[in-house]
Formats: sequence, C-alpha cells, structure tokens
Amino acid sequence: MKRVLTFVMLALIAGVMLTACSNGGSQAELDKIRIGWQTLWATQGQVVKSLEHTNILAMNGLEATYVGVDYGPKLNPLALAGGVDVILTADQPAAALLASGGEWTIIGRLMYNSTRVYVPTDSQIESMADLMGGTVAGPTGAAAERITAEGIELAGLDPLGVNWITLEMPAQSGIILQGNNWPSDAMYGFDPAAANFVYQGLARELYAGHVVSVVVMSNDYLENHPKAAYNFAKSFIQAWHYYATHQEQANAWFKDESRIPFDVEVLDMAALVEPNINAQSINDLRPFFSADDLAVLQSAAKFVSERADKPLITMSDFIDQSIMERAFAELSLNYDAGQVKVTK
Repeated sequence: MKRVLTFVMLALIAGVMLTACSNGGSQAELDKIRIGWQTLWATQGQVVKSLEHTNILAMNGLEATYVGVDYGPKLNPLALAGGVDVILTADQPAAALLASGGEWTIIGRLMYNSTRVYVPTDSQIESMADLMGGTVAGPTGAAAERITAEGIELAGLDPLGVNWITLEMPAQSGIILQGNNWPSDAMYGFDPAAANFVYQGLARELYAGHVVSVVVMSNDYLENHPKAAYNFAKSFIQAWHYYATHQEQANAWFKDESRIPFDVEVLDMAALVEPNINAQSINDLRPFFSADDLAVLQSAAKFVSERADKPLITMSDFIDQSIMERAFAELSLNYDAGQVKVTK
C-alpha cells in the first residue's frame, strides 16, 4: 500500500509539474508586438478592438501591447524612437515618417477613411472658394490637412491664401459639441468625430475626401522577427474579418474606448467608404493597394515635401506587401472563423 501511495503521489507531482511547464512554455512562446494605433479613428479602431477583445493574436502566437494616440502624426516620434513595432496610420503621416529617415516598410492597406471640412450651420460660407482670406483649423500633419488643401485647389484657389491654425480633434469636440464660438471660419478633421458633427446637425459639411490608410512595420521587426511579422499580417486580416462580420459588437468596443459622445450610427456612416466592411468571407477582403491607391500615397509624399520641407520620396520604394500576400493566400485556402472567441 505504501508503495502504491508513493507512486500516486509521484504521478500527481509529475502531472502538476508538466502542467506548469506546459502553461509556462505556451506563454513563453508568444511573441511580443507593440501596436501603435489611434484611439479616435474609425474604422481602424474597430479592427484594433477586434484584436484586443478576441483570441486572434494568441491563436497566431502573439501578445500585444497597444500604444494609443489621438491622431496619426503623434505615432511618428514613437516610431522613430523604436517605441512601437507596427503602426496603423494614414497616408500623409506615413509619408512624413518615411521622409524623416524612418526605417519602416508599408506592408499593406489598412482602410479608406473620410475627412471633412465643415462650417457652423449659420455660416455665410457656401463653398470652398469662400474660404479665401479666411481661417481653417484642424489637426496639422494629419491627412485631413492635405484633403482640405486639395479641396481649396479644386475651387481654383491657392491654399496659401488661407490662414491655417492647429486645432486637434478633442479640442474641436469641446468647442462644437458644447456650442461654443468657433476660432475659425471652418474646421477640418477625420471620422468619426467629423461625421458626428455633421450627423448631429452641429456643423454643415463643406467638402469631403478620402484617405488611403496603411499598415507600417519597422524594418527591425521584419528582419529580426519574421515569423511574428507574418503572424501579425494573419492576425490583421482575421481581425478585419471579425469586425466585418460582428459590426455591432466591434462598434460598441470602439465607442467605449474613444469616449466620443456619438450615436453608433455615426460609425456606420464613417465606414461607408471602406469596401472591406461588406466582407462575408476572408476572400472578400482586400488588404492590398490598387494603382489609384499608390497614386494617392505619392500625392501624400508630395504634399509632405512641399509643406513640411521634407525630401520628396517615392512611396512605392517603401512598400512590400509580400507577407500580407502570403498571409492572405494561406487564410483564403482554409480559415475557420469559428475558432475566434471573445476573451475580454
């Protein structure tokens, strides 16, 4: 009997040790990745929340730290300092990062996003042409700045004939939502906040344009963590699919994070420009660039060169979609969406 008890005890101890080693090992196997994202930016926000609230990253052997900022240009200092491994950003901040000597690579298309120019509802300004000699305010360095300048040019005016002042999105919300006097004749910004101002009838839309947003990864991470880089590309595609097929849930997660007091319908309004939102299967997604997209990216580089005194770069020199293409090909062959579970 004593020998039997001893054997049982040894078996139990061995089982406990094996379980501990197994748990510790699986945890140690998770590759770390630091994701820079924008806390006020739809529909990127829903993709990030789909990563954070599900087991998608863990299924792909990853564990993420999320580094949030309120708009794209604030990610660039973090990227240049090595504080993040991947950033989700718009075309113009990406061009500024690369023109500043950042050793980063654009690995795929994030989404299309709308930017808007708006005026008070009782404003006498009826068109972009009426802004000549006036003042426009918005987040300097954001893609919305370039789209606003393009709208002014399309009206036959010189953007330099307009006075530009910096006013970030949280400050705009504080002014517009509280009914305070505007510090400018018009404001510009990006969705969902910009869409919300118009949706609530607190501002009148003057002009709108679309931005090509990108997934950018550090060359260091690509070179030293190729498996993790590839697994992030897989995770990104899966997160887009989860968001597209669970929009109400993902919208709620992002709304809670952003703390912008808007109706959830505003998020649907902001997502209208993005075809991936209609995806039913992985094969319906397009995380890649079209020829038109590449032209937009180059126009962003040109704007950065002219307005920010940066060297003019060729954006295609910094694009390598190979890991996104491989990840998409793998998932297209055999993907079981039922494996994705909400964990948070």
